[in-house]
Amino acid sequence: MTYAVQADMLTALGEDELIQLTDRADPPVGAIDATVLTRALEAADGEIDSYLAARYTLPLPSVPVILRDCAIDIARYRLHDRGLPDLVKDAYKDRITWLRDVAKGIASLGTATDTLTPASAGLPEMTSGGRVFARETI
Repeated sequence: MTYAVQADMLTALGEDELIQLTDRADPPVGAIDATVLTRALEAADGEIDSYLAARYTLPLPSVPVILRDCAIDIARYRLHDRGLPDLVKDAYKDRITWLRDVAKGIASLGTATDTLTPASAGLPEMTSGGRVFARETI
């Protein structure tokens, strides 16, 4: 599932920053390299999915805005290959912390998908009829 696209990155970061981050030609051509940007967005999607899969059935029926913003920040982090500004590093760390909280059930996506649980993947599951012996019944 794609959480963000090139147009989202362009809106969030602007054309100048995207050119600086993606134009890796020698000499630079002064344009956004869609291939480099797509790879970063795919890596961000994979990273997000790795956290969401612990709690949600993927793909999600719809993409919450928060996941689009996460994908933008993660892709931006991955595109920086010439020094990493603290602002970008901090945004990435904050997004990963939030995704970990989502995976643990501490935070939610804020959508109807929050009631979904992942499939059992064919593994055995056990349930109990309750306790037979307890401190009060001995």
